[in-house]
Amino acid sequence: KLLEAVTPISELEVMQKSVRGQYEGYREEVGNPGSTTETYAVVSVGIAAERWRGVPITLRTGKAMAEKRTDVRLTFTPEGNGGELIFRIQPDAHIAVRAGGQPPQFIDELQKLSKEFNAQHPPAITGHPDAYERVLLDAVRGDHTLFTTSEEVIAAWKVVTAVVKVWAETSEGLIFYPKGTISVE
Repeated sequence: KLLEAVTPISELEVMQKSVRGQYEGYREEVGNPGSTTETYAVVSVGIAAERWRGVPITLRTGKAMAEKRTDVRLTFTPEGNGGELIFRIQPDAHIAVRAGGQPPQFIDELQKLSKEFNAQHPPAITGHPDAYERVLLDAVRGDHTLFTTSEEVIAAWKVVTAVVKVWAETSEGLIFYPKGTISVE
């Protein structure tokens, strides 16, 4: 339902509401000196629901970054102290609260709470499995949490269709970044 409520950006908005990058050395790795394939992308969208009206939503993904992780971050406005609520999905699932400005009143309780939400992989597995190992393990166990339904895939493609189309037609705006970068913008 959330994906269906995302307001896709138009082709005219793509260059203003997105950033694309490619890590240095990618062209050599793939043997294509003229490649404009993105290895990093940021797209800003909105959600057509009253509750989320006016709230900026940023989708960000990248390869060859400093860390391999999946997060959902809620960043509070400066008026609300500029803190963050972070839901780490991979590699070590947990919830974290980062306070901006002054610490929240009950920081000790929040720290205890975040430890209770820490969801480690079964003890039999040493370290954290990579994404493919995790998906295969979940498939064997019958856990569909990381699997996407066909309806979700279709809704997600509707969100990014204009971006993919415009980026395929031009190399304009392609930024190059070194491997191990934290963020590109």
